[in-house]
Parts: sequence; C-alpha cells; structure tokens
Amino acid sequence: MRFVIGNAGEKYDYRLSLLIKLFVMKRIMKGGPILGVIHDGVLLACVTVTSPHDRSTDDRLEEIEEYIWNELGQDAQNRYKALCKLWSKFEVGVPHYHINMIGVRSLLKSRGLGSKLLEAVHKMSYDDPDSTGVTLTTEDPSNVPFYQHHGYKVKEYFISSKTLGTWCFFRPDK
Repeated sequence: MRFVIGNAGEKYDYRLSLLIKLFVMKRIMKGGPILGVIHDGVLLACVTVTSPHDRSTDDRLEEIEEYIWNELGQDAQNRYKALCKLWSKFEVGVPHYHINMIGVRSLLKSRGLGSKLLEAVHKMSYDDPDSTGVTLTTEDPSNVPFYQHHGYKVKEYFISSKTLGTWCFFRPDK
C-alpha cells in the first residue's frame, strides 16, 4: 500500500484510510469474506478475501472508485494499475481463495492475530469443495518468513520497479 500511496507526507494516514476503504468496499460489493478480530468493540486485525464464489459488482462501486482515485490522484492510480498488471501474471489455474489484504494494529503485532486470521481463511478454503488452496502476494520482504511459516510456498517473484518486488505465494489445501 505504501507503494500505491507514494510520498504523502502528513497526509499518509488519510490516504491509507482511503485505499483501505476502496479495498474493503470491493470485497463487500462482491460478497467476499471479510474476517476480523474484535475486542471490546474495537477492530484489532482484519483480512479481506476473494473467494471462488464472489459475485459481480454493481455500478455503485464505480462511483466509489472514482471518488477515491480522485482523492488519491492519478499517480497513485497508475501505480496501482501497474501492480494489478503485475499480479495478473500470477495464476494458479485452479479455484482458490485469495487474501487481498491483512492488517494488524501496529501495537498488537507479534501477538498471533495475523496467524488466527490466516488459519480462519485456510479453514474456509479447506471446507470449500471447490477450493484447492489460498494465494496471496506481498511487497514487504519481512512478511516472507511469516507466510512460509504458515505453509505458503513462493511460486513467483516479480520485480516491478527498482525499489519494489512482489512475492506470490500459494498454500495448497488438499
């Protein structure tokens, strides 16, 4: 997300919240699973997922996307499109779940919340007779060992710019 947002300075948190809103709205409007860890009414961690059963969206998503990209700017949208083009090269060719975004509040990292969310997605995939596993991508090299610890194997590595690479993972269920 940092790559898409770019150098936002003081507006980084605002721009990050807009990008997260876009990703969450896409999942809601397509009926994809969104899982969270909530404690005392506060969202501590969340994962958005594309399932093999997602539905198409309606025109309202286009309005939301237009508003958010106008706020974030053409450069951010171009960086996002470049990443999407790169990600589209990674295909496992079988029905599966895909983790779009996973996040844990900074103060709560390394407490197992991300692992709990991954395990829940793994269970959804395993219990779905149409699914063969779970994919995800990351641009943060520090995430690679975490995903490998959870059974993910690097299937592709793409260099998208001088400063950014993308690891593509698959974790088979069956």
